[in-house]
Amino acid sequence: MLWLDHGVDPVNASYAYVLIPGSRGPQRLSVLANTSRQQAIHVPSLGLTAAAFWQPGTAGPLTASAPCAVLVREKGDGTATVTVADPRMDLDRVTVTWNHHVLVFDLPERDGASRTATIPV
Repeated sequence: MLWLDHGVDPVNASYAYVLIPGSRGPQRLSVLANTSRQQAIHVPSLGLTAAAFWQPGTAGPLTASAPCAVLVREKGDGTATVTVADPRMDLDRVTVTWNHHVLVFDLPERDGASRTATIPV
């Protein structure tokens, strides 16, 4: 069970937690953003950067042109994949910048499913 005592009347307080399915034990991670506009983490040992953009903006090395979810998986050979999802199912296209790579994602129409696309970098 996950529980955090926020106190009686917290003001300007925040907290962060992350669930990493399939992880083997604790992982060191960096919180890149934890605001009402973006939330993002980086897990160096897994080569993983994940972000939820509630508004367009920047979180760490990622910038998104529209609300979306972004997952970057860096591989040991220097390559990576960047995946974007539109859980709201209302975007046709979104631009994501990661480590100076400007990536334009065309999000396919899928009946009743979120729109997702992956680009290798």
